[in-house]
Amino acid sequence: MKSPTAKVVFLFALYIALHVAEACHKDAGGGLADCSGVLPHFDYQALKIKANTPVVSFGLTLNVEADSVVYLARQGAGDFRLISSAWACDPDGHDGPRFFIKSLNIYADRDFNDTLPEGAVLNSLFYQNGGDVLYPLTPNFQPSDFWQFESGIRPIELGTYEKPRDLGVPFRFRIEVEKTNGEKLTAESAEIFFL
Repeated sequence: MKSPTAKVVFLFALYIALHVAEACHKDAGGGLADCSGVLPHFDYQALKIKANTPVVSFGLTLNVEADSVVYLARQGAGDFRLISSAWACDPDGHDGPRFFIKSLNIYADRDFNDTLPEGAVLNSLFYQNGGDVLYPLTPNFQPSDFWQFESGIRPIELGTYEKPRDLGVPFRFRIEVEKTNGEKLTAESAEIFFL
């Protein structure tokens, strides 16, 4: 290192490296940094529904998405550091939702058929797409919840191949979710036409 500028750059880089090392320090037991002040969950205060198409001729898919998402991750109040130890604790909601789904019900704004009038629960007609497996929405079924991925929070994908009795009239589907903390959220789809 010949120039004073190179020495300053080297010392600054060393300074930053030490702070990053402090942020990712291991505790005395060899474990990861103390993450007790970090809440690695997310919560949502609303839902949105997106249909695969407004006109259905073969198979309807409804994606239930978390909306108004809040990440519950913070550094402890008295733990000021130049670089937060939360960096070592994945504070981005990676542990999933704070409150899981207790129940999920699907309704239509008009009679679906003779046995399922307006206001009846339509769960028996729908399945949840679990990737490689389709899960029927039986009365005791607890849907897989929203999960955190690097690209964001994955929606719950619900689908059906059933068609209503009256084709060519608009349907709106309403989905009601109850979380394990007792909070109930409702969302309604745009108009959907079956052919």
